[in-house]
Amino acid sequence: MQCKNRAVTGRNVCRMHGGKTPRGKNSPHFKTGIHSKDLPTCLQAQYDRLKDHPDLQNFIDDVALAQLRMSKLIAGLDVDGQTQLWKDLKRFCNELEKRTSSSKYDKVRDAIQKIFELVRRGYSDQAKWAEIFLVQDHKRKLVLTHRRIQHDAQQMISIEKLMLNIAVMTVIIRKHVTDPDTLRAISDDLERHVL
Repeated sequence: MQCKNRAVTGRNVCRMHGGKTPRGKNSPHFKTGIHSKDLPTCLQAQYDRLKDHPDLQNFIDDVALAQLRMSKLIAGLDVDGQTQLWKDLKRFCNELEKRTSSSKYDKVRDAIQKIFELVRRGYSDQAKWAEIFLVQDHKRKLVLTHRRIQHDAQQMISIEKLMLNIAVMTVIIRKHVTDPDTLRAISDDLERHVL
């Protein structure tokens, strides 16, 4: 239950319950920032754009589809019936042994058919488990690929952002360096190395 104090602007809690606690790099708990929920403001717009990228949306859809398939497979398993299945199979095997000693082949044929039916049911459940493991592995690979793409996207800087940073550095240099020869030398070096 939240207290009755007003939440700090931009937060969901009051100043007494963490609203004044620094976030991101300013937080005392900040280490590398790799798991941080806070993005620097200069990266937030780029992150929002990439987050809605159709390729990433496809991965999310693929993972959801894999999860749905796994749920359907698990729901289709006769987990409670497994014990009964093997009890029935044993009972029919015993019955088959008894009936093979007699000359009543019709009863033997019926018992064999029941055993085949039970074996097919057991095999069907085993096949479902095998598919569950395949789907689970496929889902794991999708999630890893999705994480790698997100990580790569966070590591990239757009050309526009790079050019903007160069322009800002140029303005700062011109503001603080007044000697025309030094400015020309810096400009020549930038053109040679950056452009």
